[in-house]
Amino acid sequence: MKRLVAAAACIAVIFSVSAACAADAIAEQWAAAWNSHDAEKIVALFAENGVYEDIPFGSTNRGAAALRSYAKAYFDAVPDMKTSVTGASVKGGRGYIEWVFSGTDVGLYRTNKKFSIRGVSIVTTKDGKITRDRDYYDLAALMKQVGVLPK
Repeated sequence: MKRLVAAAACIAVIFSVSAACAADAIAEQWAAAWNSHDAEKIVALFAENGVYEDIPFGSTNRGAAALRSYAKAYFDAVPDMKTSVTGASVKGGRGYIEWVFSGTDVGLYRTNKKFSIRGVSIVTTKDGKITRDRDYYDLAALMKQVGVLPK
């Protein structure tokens, strides 16, 4: 009986490490895709009818063509964009990725000013692909940093 309990405990540790590794892998792939500035790498993260929502800008993008177009537009608007993951947890197909997004505003408001904002992506996954990604961040903070709103 003690061996059975010990074996069960070992299996639980293995699965919890696997889940943590899966969350880290999704977060790392997500950040690497955005940092690559390659729209095809963004599309590859998502399931066939995956949905990406930029909540502050009110943008919903479903499927490869829309995801590709959105990613290209962002890469053009912030050509030096960088995303750093600061935390992540994905368990049972649901989770979050916390991040810092920074760059120079070339096309959002065309100010040519640098910004850095914190945010979170709420993700749903299936079979290693993102089925839904909802991004939340403080748009007013971004606007203040680039000079569109007063500080």
